[in-house]
Amino acid sequence: MPYRVPCPRHELFARPPYPFPFFQGRPFVSVLTSTGCSGKCIFCSHRLAPLGRRDTDDVRRELFRINELGIRCVYFQDACFTMDRGAVLATLDQIQELPDPIRWVCSCRVDQVDRELLEKMKATGCIAIQFGVESGNEAILKLLNKNITLQQALGTFQLCRELGIRTHAFFIMGLPMETTETMQQTVEFALKLNPDSASFGVPMFLAGTTLTNKYGGEAFLREGDDVSPARQPRTGILESDLMQALRAAYRRFYFRPAYALRQLGRARNPRDFWVAIRQGVGLLRWIGGGRRS
Repeated sequence: MPYRVPCPRHELFARPPYPFPFFQGRPFVSVLTSTGCSGKCIFCSHRLAPLGRRDTDDVRRELFRINELGIRCVYFQDACFTMDRGAVLATLDQIQELPDPIRWVCSCRVDQVDRELLEKMKATGCIAIQFGVESGNEAILKLLNKNITLQQALGTFQLCRELGIRTHAFFIMGLPMETTETMQQTVEFALKLNPDSASFGVPMFLAGTTLTNKYGGEAFLREGDDVSPARQPRTGILESDLMQALRAAYRRFYFRPAYALRQLGRARNPRDFWVAIRQGVGLLRWIGGGRRS
C-alpha cells in the first residue's frame, strides 16, 4: 500500500554549497518516491529494505512545493527510480504539470528502461541517469546476482546517447571473486561503454548483505596477511595494488584527450567551465595520492 510522508523543509537545504556534478553548481534538492529495490544484487543493502511506493499525490504535493520555492533541479534518490513503471509514468505526468520546468537526475537499472520510457523522461527534464554496471565480466555479474548482461548495458547507454540523456556508470573493483584480469576487463568495458562519467570503487561490506555473510569483511589482502585456506575465499589482490588499479582506472577513463574536450565543450557559461576545471583538478590530486576516497 502506498505510503505518505510530511513534505521536507527543502528551503533549508537547497542553497548551501552541496555540489552535484550534473547540476553544475546549481541549487538542488533530493526527493524519494520509493523504498527498497527489486534487484537481488548480493552487495547492496537496498534489497534488504521493504519494497514501498510513495503515494503519487504525496509526491505531487512535494514537487509543487519545490517549484514554489524556485528550485529547478531535483535528484530522485530512489535506488531504482523506474522499478514501478506505472508509478514512474504518473510521476512524469506530475512533472509535466509543474508551472516551471525542472531538470532532474535519477538512478536506474539498465534492464528497467526502454526507448519509450526514456523519451518521456527526457521530455520531462531528465538530464542524466546513474546506472550500476559494476563489472565488465559476465561471470562476475552472475556471481553478484546482478541479473543484467553487458549487452543490455551497451544498448541502454546507446539509447541515452541518442536521446541526449547523460549517463554515469558505477563500477566495483577488488571483489572477493576478482582477479587482476577481471579488473582490467572492467576498465576496458568502461571505455567501450563510454558514459559521460564513471566511478570506480572498492566493495562495501554492509551488514546483512549476502556479500558480507559469504565473504566476511575483507575484499583484499594487506601486507603480511595470513593466506592460509582458513582465510579464503578472498582475492589475492593486495590493498596497495588495488589502490593503484583504481587510480589507473580513473586515469585511463578521464584523461583521454577526446573525453576532456567533450566535457569542456559542454560548458555553456563561465560557471560550467570552472566547475569542470575544479572537478578535473580534484581528480588529479586523488590520482596523485593526495586522497584515498
